[in-house]
Amino acid sequence: MVPAPIVRIEERPFRPADLAPVPDPPPPGMLEAVRYAVSFSMARWQRRTAIKALATEIAAEQAALDDLLAALGRMTRGLGIDSRALAAENAALDEAEKRRAAIEQSRSALRDHQATEQQSFAGLEAERQSQVHAAEAALERARHEHASLEVQRRSLRDKRRAIERQQKELTRSAAQREEQAVKAATEDARNALRRAAEDFRGEVAALEPEREELDHRLADLERPIGQAQTKIESLEAELEAARRALGDARESHRQQQSGLDADLGRKNREQAQIEAEILRRLLSLGTLVNLNRIARPELDDLYARIDRLRSSIGQRSSEIERLSAERDAYERTALTRGYAGIGIGATTLILVLVVIIALL
Repeated sequence: MVPAPIVRIEERPFRPADLAPVPDPPPPGMLEAVRYAVSFSMARWQRRTAIKALATEIAAEQAALDDLLAALGRMTRGLGIDSRALAAENAALDEAEKRRAAIEQSRSALRDHQATEQQSFAGLEAERQSQVHAAEAALERARHEHASLEVQRRSLRDKRRAIERQQKELTRSAAQREEQAVKAATEDARNALRRAAEDFRGEVAALEPEREELDHRLADLERPIGQAQTKIESLEAELEAARRALGDARESHRQQQSGLDADLGRKNREQAQIEAEILRRLLSLGTLVNLNRIARPELDDLYARIDRLRSSIGQRSSEIERLSAERDAYERTALTRGYAGIGIGATTLILVLVVIIALL
């Protein structure tokens, strides 16, 4: 195994902060107590700020130290270093790396399955979509044919109604002429009216073949119109079935993908857990190697950097202890008297300002 590269981590040397000194307890007197309270408050605030900054630096250095120890463990694994003190961690790391390889293989298989499922669904969806388009086109053609036949039937019916209206008008006119003939005063007038009535009835009879022809044509249209309607209903059912098949395919794909996503999510979480475990064990291995200081020239640089970081952390921790002690080292009575004096002075100033404003 090739040794892992050493991660370069920024090292910040410790420099004590430049702070105002903590004042000594003051002699008796209100003015001295006020001065002491102001000076100590400023000194305490500076130390509180410095302590927070040091704590942040210690946290960063501790994280850097952990990175170095993990890098030391990784380097140890890369160099194949083993001993009785390291055997347990090395064995645990071997087992964890095997589990990581198995999880990665499972994740790869799931990703391949996802790709295969997506490719398969793409072909199936295209096929089902094509069936839907074909059914829609066939239904559109059938509806157009049915609409054309309906237009023809309406036209023939309109023509037949027009002829029937004309025949009724002619029949009515013939009846009127006959009534007029009965009331006519002379024979010639009666004969003329009867001839007119006969002419109207002749026109009615002359229109009858055309009306019968329209009836035949309408009767001939009933069958194709019925067939067209039946075809439309059949194609509507086919279109609904095609759309349902497309929807079922999409829902099945969605469920399949959801299951694969859930499985891959679990494997990703397992991967994250095993990576965290390996990192912890590398840190533990690096800690053991650092404690035992196995002599290998490849590790000397890491040893030196670990020592510098630990020394820096120790210096900052000691500085925090010192600053905390200074922050808490105050003369309570003098400080209380000083704060009271500040309060009295502030109250007096406010009253004077109120009086001045009232007098203006």
